[in-house]
Amino acid sequence: MELWTSVAALCCYKAGEKSRLIHRPRTHLLLKGARKSFSWQDCRDLLVRAHIQLDGPIVVAWDNLNTHLAAGLKQYEAEHDWLTTVRLPPYAPDLPRRGCLLTRAQSSGQHRFHHRGTGWFT
Repeated sequence: MELWTSVAALCCYKAGEKSRLIHRPRTHLLLKGARKSFSWQDCRDLLVRAHIQLDGPIVVAWDNLNTHLAAGLKQYEAEHDWLTTVRLPPYAPDLPRRGCLLTRAQSSGQHRFHHRGTGWFT
């Protein structure tokens, strides 16, 4: 029986606090037709664990991975006020040069990070 392990992680930052890495490994059986990656439910569960461990609201920046765009995850995000999501553009070559998503969001007028100033940025 062949196994495959995936790992999802959140790098968590908050002013005045030590940064944290919260991760979740998942082992998959490599069977024909079986899922070989994280589902949106796995991403949701990782966010819930992070919320519990960090004990506060979370701002998460998602890329355009199909799992992050799933309707179930979007619905979950909308139903929980402790979770704020920011969607990265499909192609953003300037992000690595700018060095920080928060800097880019502030300069472009996206102030979604600020209404929960006491929360964690992941």
